[in-house]
Amino acid sequence: MDKPGLKLLDVLLSQRERSALLLSAPLTRRLYGALIDEAQRCEKGWLVSSDWERLCAMTDALEKDIRCLSPGTDRDILAGVVEKLIQCIRDASQEKAAPKSDFPRRVDEALRGKDPKNLKEINETLHHISQAHNEQPIEEFGGLSPNQMKSLIYFGWWKKPESILLNRNLSPEELVKVPFFHNCRLLLGLVQEAGGVKTTTRGNLNREVVKQVFEKSIRPEGMFMSRFFQPRVLNEENVTTAHFPRIVCGLAGLLKKRKGHFEITRKAENLLKNENAGELYALLFGVYFRKFDISYCDGLPEVEMIQYTFPYSIYWLSKFEEDEFVKAEKAAASVLHPDSIRAIASFDNSFITPEFLFVVRILEHMEAFGLVEIRRDQESGIPVKPLSFRRTKLFDRFLTFDF
Repeated sequence: MDKPGLKLLDVLLSQRERSALLLSAPLTRRLYGALIDEAQRCEKGWLVSSDWERLCAMTDALEKDIRCLSPGTDRDILAGVVEKLIQCIRDASQEKAAPKSDFPRRVDEALRGKDPKNLKEINETLHHISQAHNEQPIEEFGGLSPNQMKSLIYFGWWKKPESILLNRNLSPEELVKVPFFHNCRLLLGLVQEAGGVKTTTRGNLNREVVKQVFEKSIRPEGMFMSRFFQPRVLNEENVTTAHFPRIVCGLAGLLKKRKGHFEITRKAENLLKNENAGELYALLFGVYFRKFDISYCDGLPEVEMIQYTFPYSIYWLSKFEEDEFVKAEKAAASVLHPDSIRAIASFDNSFITPEFLFVVRILEHMEAFGLVEIRRDQESGIPVKPLSFRRTKLFDRFLTFDF
């Protein structure tokens, strides 16, 4: 869709919808609470006014909130708000004509001069052309062939024949300083030690547990888990080092909610043993980058291709020189899949760039898993844009590639 000008668009919300946004959508509230607070009271409810671009970003954030909510009234109400936002955005947008496929042209060239009645010859011709194409390196993909690309994107580490092999024999000593692994293990250990912990009325971790996680967690300097961030109230949704591990551990089948309590599963009890540290790390890695929506961590516009093509990105990260720091802005073009770069360019936004999303959606998450080291400038104790990065020894110990 083409982006219209800076004309303000109006979305009418009922009192229930406005309340649900402020009470049950933590990411949306954190990013767009001021916009919702400033809504104008009118006869039919509340009128939220904003430009096209901001409404798109707010819709992305709200959809992420909904995916983390249990089925119920609030989720249904918020789903209705998303429909209103999308309709408003559509009404203000112009449809772009879809690019025409060149498939008919390629077929025509391949069959030119062939006898249309000779089906065997036609099939053999197309088979040979297809086979040669799939084995030929493509410059846009950094020299990978279509078959290698398919192996990376469709099989990765989760389906045979795997093109990415995960080392599940890592020791606890190798993983002790890995932020996300440490925080998940910390949370699971606290729940195990307590024999289960009570949830809040909203089904989150209670403040006592959140406080313990916050005080003992490892927080990198990045955007979504910054060690400089100090929440005013220790609710789970405000403490990312508790909130994100709780969601991922739930997706991984390690943490379950039962009768108003969080309890760890038998699977978790087994994986918390020191001898199974590598298995736990590999499980968390797989769930985090395959099932968990990493865009939920930053609230920026969703670019699904970045996570979908993540195996391609980690493959190209492995190609940089070992122990050599690389400038992030220069690496983005080679590490991000070309389709991801095209998707980012469609936003027509000077702030949403391949370089920025490469840092926020790839590097900082790899840092949370201890797989890259980021070098940042420090100004008055506030982390600024990463200057460079390098992969760690754990990267090479954990990940190998086999086509």
